[in-house]
Amino acid sequence: MQLLRMPDSHPYHKIATRIDEEENEIIAHLWSRYLGVEDNPELAIRYLDIIRATFYGRMNFKNFDFQFLQGLLAESREVINKLSEQKSNSEQDVSY
Repeated sequence: MQLLRMPDSHPYHKIATRIDEEENEIIAHLWSRYLGVEDNPELAIRYLDIIRATFYGRMNFKNFDFQFLQGLLAESREVINKLSEQKSNSEQDVSY
């Protein structure tokens, strides 16, 4: 866990990056569907990269459990929903 926070540790960082890329390929469809942006998996993966960085920044040995992960993903989804709602409201305001 700590090695991923140290990009200067080249061998570990390189392996972690490769794993992240493989994960992205595997979960792109599921993650984009979870976020409600099925038609834009590239955007979903860009957002996943932000969430992944947040995860690595927030996690520690005391909170590394399912509840922490579930909370982070729920928070991520809530942000997307609120942004989408805000955009819809803004577009409706402009159309009048």
